[in-house]
Amino acid sequence: MTKLRQQQHQGKVILSPHCEVKQAVWEGDYWHVDCNNGQCLNVDRIWLGTGHKTNVEEHPLLSLMRERYPIKVINGLPVLDSHLRWQGCELFMMSAYAGLQVGSEKEI
Repeated sequence: MTKLRQQQHQGKVILSPHCEVKQAVWEGDYWHVDCNNGQCLNVDRIWLGTGHKTNVEEHPLLSLMRERYPIKVINGLPVLDSHLRWQGCELFMMSAYAGLQVGSEKEI
């Protein structure tokens, strides 16, 4: 992040942490980007960082899974089996939701 901020101070990078891209249109040699916060950018590259709150107990799409297949949760992360599977069904998790199992594999 420090390097990105240095690049920003040099005018080489634009950081827009609260920009949710509504539309991006290629205009010949640059991207015209409209953000949900009213910001408009003309840039040659777009790097998107996405994120969300990682907590299966608060994720609406997983509420039915939690109801039908109760699972142990630690700090918002499900305790998966060694195949990254939600216990009791064939739902395989990835990304941050697999953090407990993937993290434990790296420590071994």
